[in-house]
Amino acid sequence: MKKTIWTDDSIAYLKENYPHTTDTAIAQHLCVNRKTVSLKAKELGLEKGIRPEWLDLAERVRELHGSHSNAEIAAITGISSRSVSRIVAVLCLRRTKKEEQSIRSRIRQDIMKREKRRVIFGLPPITRIKVQPSAIAGKP
Repeated sequence: MKKTIWTDDSIAYLKENYPHTTDTAIAQHLCVNRKTVSLKAKELGLEKGIRPEWLDLAERVRELHGSHSNAEIAAITGISSRSVSRIVAVLCLRRTKKEEQSIRSRIRQDIMKREKRRVIFGLPPITRIKVQPSAIAGKP
């Protein structure tokens, strides 16, 4: 096994870039293994910092949490639902019963509208919700 010799320049680069750069990017720059970078950083007591763009996303999630579902927040912010769930957990965000009911009601209404449009255009339904074609077309 080859032992990596850390120069003063490479240690300085690691200290300067570790908080805001990925281990992989640092490893490529220093021509070492990613694991070597993480071990040296741990040895030096370095920690990853919070990236400013994630702080902005967390604030956006906080704003939307009371009025949108996690899936809707993910679509709006462009991150995964899993990431939204993690942010919600870290920030300890909770919805009131009224907020939950409002979100569910709005989502149900949107689903009903979509299903009605599918029936009008003769497309097969996506859900198992039964929609009356006569009520849609305005027929008695």
